Amino acid sequence: MADISKIQIQGTNGQTETYNLKDEEAREELKSSVKYNKIFDNSETIYNKFSNFETKNEYINNSIVQITKIKNIEKISFLPTNGNTSDPNTNKKNILELANSNYNFDLFINGGLQGIMIFDNVVFQSTLDSPFYIGLTNNNEMKFYDAVNNNITLSYLQQEGIVNAFSGYSPIIQNHLPYNYEIITSKASSSTIAKYFKDYIVEQKHPRQLIANDIDNNFYVIQILGRFPFNQGMDYDEMLQYFADKNYKNVFNLDGGGSVQTVFNHHFINFPVIDNDTESGRPVPSAIGFRTEAINFE
Repeated sequence: MADISKIQIQGTNGQTETYNLKDEEAREELKSSVKYNKIFDNSETIYNKFSNFETKNEYINNSIVQITKIKNIEKISFLPTNGNTSDPNTNKKNILELANSNYNFDLFINGGLQGIMIFDNVVFQSTLDSPFYIGLTNNNEMKFYDAVNNNITLSYLQQEGIVNAFSGYSPIIQNHLPYNYEIITSKASSSTIAKYFKDYIVEQKHPRQLIANDIDNNFYVIQILGRFPFNQGMDYDEMLQYFADKNYKNVFNLDGGGSVQTVFNHHFINFPVIDNDTESGRPVPSAIGFRTEAINFE
């Protein structure tokens, strides 16, 4: 697996410098340098061959952040990693395994924590035990549902034209505004789900996989790496600080930690958090696949 303790940056003179992120002086120099906007790793080499994908990496809040803008989207789909089964936790695959068995999409990322609820207009799981749901229509419109303040059912989602849906995500920004978690976190002492949001989403630093869109319906995949001394991950307030000037309409946190995986053209372009899993990434219940219009080599 790639050595993420070292990162290469191209300066304005065209010269490439290597920073060792285990070295405190190197980290401080990196954070204070305007040059960090041009960071190179495997993703630059792979992505920049294709005109429908733009990527850049940043080092901020003691974390490497990778942003991929996806343009000219032809198809988005929510996919169960184990195929057509109503049990999302049986025979789960990691994202690389899914990509190597599915050539219909250019980019794959891990999806929600609790798996697919609706797949190709068929209900997979009938129990709604998460407060948030992401739905997808046939014309690639992604809709977001908040069951904390609304009565959400699967039949309601289908009436809304949702053909794919999954649960197990958390909003960070919704309609340009930070999501207020006080209603949920105030119940943390009596609710397991509320305690999860208070600990893992709001207060603790973790690796993050996020999906965002803008008013022009461009989509962005954002990975925040973490669980290393020099690469810690972010909590809720740090994510808000980071996204403050990005002008995203919506930003949603997907399954994070060791589940963070992004695969492009059958290559990992992030470095999976190993935890107790393999270097190929943790098996996960769901994925999001993106296919763009005819890809042009530059």
